[in-house]
Amino acid sequence: MIMSHPKMLKKMLKTFFTIPIAACLVIGITAVTIHQKNSSELFGKSISSSIESDTSAVCDACKDVPPGVFCDDFCAPGLDLVKWWYGRNQWGNGKIFKNHGVVPENVVVKNNRVYFGANGDNYTGPIKGVRKEKGGIFVQDQAGTRAGGIIVSEEYFGSGSYEVRMKLPPKLGVCSAIWTFHYQEVYSTDPTYQDYIAKGYTPQGSTDDGFYVTPNHEIDIEIPSAPKEGDQYKDCSYEYARLNTWVGEENYTDNFQNIGFNQSDGKFHIYRFDWHTGGKGQEAKVDFFVDGKHIYTSVTHIPFIKGRFTIGTWFPQWAGGKADFDRIFLEVDWIKITPFNELNDKKVRETFKNAGMTKCNDKIENDKYLGKCKITVQ
Repeated sequence: MIMSHPKMLKKMLKTFFTIPIAACLVIGITAVTIHQKNSSELFGKSISSSIESDTSAVCDACKDVPPGVFCDDFCAPGLDLVKWWYGRNQWGNGKIFKNHGVVPENVVVKNNRVYFGANGDNYTGPIKGVRKEKGGIFVQDQAGTRAGGIIVSEEYFGSGSYEVRMKLPPKLGVCSAIWTFHYQEVYSTDPTYQDYIAKGYTPQGSTDDGFYVTPNHEIDIEIPSAPKEGDQYKDCSYEYARLNTWVGEENYTDNFQNIGFNQSDGKFHIYRFDWHTGGKGQEAKVDFFVDGKHIYTSVTHIPFIKGRFTIGTWFPQWAGGKADFDRIFLEVDWIKITPFNELNDKKVRETFKNAGMTKCNDKIENDKYLGKCKITVQ
């Protein structure tokens, strides 16, 4: 999954949304000062009978986790804004089916779980979708159809074991995904440009506009999918998932994997990948698992730069085509990340840090760019 930014954004960076770098993150903070609107405040009615009727999850997943392990079981009232940002972003438009991005209103914490809404083609509710204007400005004035929701970690993570217990939506048309993400644009005038070329990165751009490379370090689990050689609409199925590794927009290994069962079976499943950046005899690779069973290993295009962890729903056109539903949900019980701290882990500043993100879950507050939302013009 690519959430890259066009080259022209570098020239227009002063109009780009970003957040000042935090000086520190104090471990042990539990209180959040930002008031989050609940479902009744946002919509004036029940958000979904399926959510309202859900029984609450048991809050034991993060009990007694060792120091240094990231864990969230969503048992706090509202999203933990020390750990997470809401996504307010748009990328990956198809030629046939256009998506309306991801919006904070489609992230709901309830029943000791987090629910990611997916507004299908039949959605007529109050939520608005988002579009991206020139300069990277995100405007939430689109139809609410084909709009999803994501959360993005405050922290950057490297090698480690990434685990999520989640229940997939019941219909095709929307993608449920978990991924790590780091993005840079390195131009030919940068002293490190030739180093990236020597490592095999594919140049982009032109003689007139200049050449650049995009270190885009990313690991994806995206569900559903068609087989690689299949029709992305007719053959899309919850028996398949995309398990991908990236080091650049033009440098990646994609894998269209038959998981062996219908993953949208109304049950929770544990998705996991073990990311090894390598060093001291450890091979650089990513191992993928479902419910503890090894599914696939990637040994090419293995990231080594730390990235943020993202999870949620979005609407690529390859996720089954028509989204013949009103509003459905991806349910997440807990997320756990156990660092390996391997020798080859690197921390590199992103070109567009915090773009398309907010600490507020209300459209009006985000439209006003209130200070508490942490959306500022750089």
